[in-house]
Amino acid sequence: MPRRKKHTKLPNGYGSCIYLGKNRRRPYAAYPPAQIGPRGTRIRPKALGYCETYEEARELLVLYHKGLTLPDVPVVPKRGPTFAEVYERFLADKFGNAGKPLSGSAKASYTTAYKNAAVLHDKDFLLITYPELQAVVDSCGLSLSVSSLSNLVKLFHGMYKYAEKYEITDKDQSRHVEIRKANDIEHGVPFSDADILRIWSDYHQNGSGTAAKLLVMIYSGFRISAFSGLLVRLAPDWYFQGGVKTAAGKDRIVPIHSGIRKIVTGLTGLPRTATDRSGLGISKASFGAEMRDYLPTIGIREDHTPHDCRHTFSRLCESSGMPEADRKRLLGHSFGADITNGIYGHRTVEELRASIEKIRIPEFVANLL
Repeated sequence: MPRRKKHTKLPNGYGSCIYLGKNRRRPYAAYPPAQIGPRGTRIRPKALGYCETYEEARELLVLYHKGLTLPDVPVVPKRGPTFAEVYERFLADKFGNAGKPLSGSAKASYTTAYKNAAVLHDKDFLLITYPELQAVVDSCGLSLSVSSLSNLVKLFHGMYKYAEKYEITDKDQSRHVEIRKANDIEHGVPFSDADILRIWSDYHQNGSGTAAKLLVMIYSGFRISAFSGLLVRLAPDWYFQGGVKTAAGKDRIVPIHSGIRKIVTGLTGLPRTATDRSGLGISKASFGAEMRDYLPTIGIREDHTPHDCRHTFSRLCESSGMPEADRKRLLGHSFGADITNGIYGHRTVEELRASIEKIRIPEFVANLL
């Protein structure tokens, strides 16, 4: 008796075509993907239909995933789980089985990200492709901050990790999804030269700790969130290393401008030749309020945020005549399509130091150094 022909294995999570044995007019059954029960158990749905050949059964599965049916075959009542259904299961699994309760803000970030992906809610999860996921992130990038886009990508990664764990899918379509929006999208207003002079004067006359922190931020260009884990390397190397948000911004080196070395040493409270990670006392949680209370006391009436210090650094770099490529390196900006600088452009710490020292500090400060 001739052996049955071997057929190409169907992708995991796609469904199955099962041979039910001889003496049947339609010996091949086409089954949709197994469903996942409330406790993670696999539930096999009813067969979509019975066919004379494997090829017909496979075609039935193909049409099932397209939401169609074959002639003379029972109507398919339901496709695979939708994006919305997988999201609900993912959320229940993450917040119901976590070793420790997750914060309300964590739940809110997932809820908001899910709402931002509304275009996917009714789509069959198994049929969603990478281009569709990337298109959601790109379209949301027109109105959302990088932080919100990060939460959206985080949601996609979490859902696909859950789907792989429970064999809903065997392919992570979210793996290559990325944020394509410009790194530094937070809007802000740089401090003026007159404002910077007021901050320097208050630091030297009154030893203000808030002024000290502002000056470090203004002459380094790091986001405030980077300071909690920033590596501070004092003499003889004199540079910061760290960064957040993007591949270009993380773990970058920014030489410590000679004008703020004394300030940095004082903020760390360490010997002049020490190295420390997170010794500057600049807190994202509290520094914004500290700034708002402080600035009016030295005559700065405009509203400013900590991120304005980063914009100020960028302005100082531009006005100093620093090469644009070095300004991007110091700020942690991507070079985009500029392959020459992005891949082949390498600068030593001393070369970057020469660039950052182009930024001038007030004359009376320079005389005190």
